[in-house]
Amino acid sequence: MVRRVKDRSRWRRFTRSTTLTKHEFVKKMREEYKKLDKVEMSVWECCELLNEVVNDSDPEFDEPQIEHLLQTAEAIWKNYLDKD
Repeated sequence: MVRRVKDRSRWRRFTRSTTLTKHEFVKKMREEYKKLDKVEMSVWECCELLNEVVNDSDPEFDEPQIEHLLQTAEAIWKNYLDKD
């Protein structure tokens, strides 16, 4: 069932406001976290922290996130091994 929007200008205002809200939120978070002053940790500690992230959309849900991180890093390394 497809619903038709009767008042397109109202719909445009809604989508524009939600988009701007999301954009403003991202800008705010980027500004807040780009300082990197929240916590101090090594690269490996950061990788271990990644394992706590749950990605429900991941088809290989049983695999730890760090496994994906290492596979991705290895693939990038192989692709760019001969480049400066």
